[in-house]
Amino acid sequence: DVQSSSTNPSYTSANSWVTVGTPKDPTGADFYTLAAALRSGATNIHLADGLHVLDQTVVLDQTRAGLHIRGSSKERTIVKYTGKESMFVMFNTRNVAISNLQLDAREANPPPADDIDIHVDPTNDASQEQQMWQVIGIVNSSGIGILDCIIHAPSTMHAVFFAGSFYASSRLYQPFFGDTSSRYEEGEKETVDAYR
Repeated sequence: DVQSSSTNPSYTSANSWVTVGTPKDPTGADFYTLAAALRSGATNIHLADGLHVLDQTVVLDQTRAGLHIRGSSKERTIVKYTGKESMFVMFNTRNVAISNLQLDAREANPPPADDIDIHVDPTNDASQEQQMWQVIGIVNSSGIGILDCIIHAPSTMHAVFFAGSFYASSRLYQPFFGDTSSRYEEGEKETVDAYR
């Protein structure tokens, strides 16, 4: 997953770029997955041309302020999301940029397996609701840049969803959307999970 920083001195500087290679071409890469580069705490992540697969939501909170994920080219640097829910969730963060790449979530949120029997009651509108996710969800954050990207989303996802502090505040959420019930279960606190 990770090359030693002693073999690649560019990783030792906080302001330098780390490179994420692909399984087909790991040459000169500091990391072989975007997830590994994010876990390392790197703030400037360069994705080499090729296919990068994500199978879990990437949560970027206040600890990831100042992060920049940049591709080599929006035509040839593809981040493919195959997981459930949202691809990226930015929550209470600032100065985050995603640039020069292609985000492909067309295979996200796969339908249930064919052998599972799902009953839809046509008299109950709630049973027909489809949960909408987002390729990039931005909640209560500032200085966010999505620059020179191509975003592919299925019909069950918004490409980009923005929500400001009014949405993140449960006291304002209820009267604004006309809901008198709490969004949270007994004892549950507001977390990034509420926006996945």
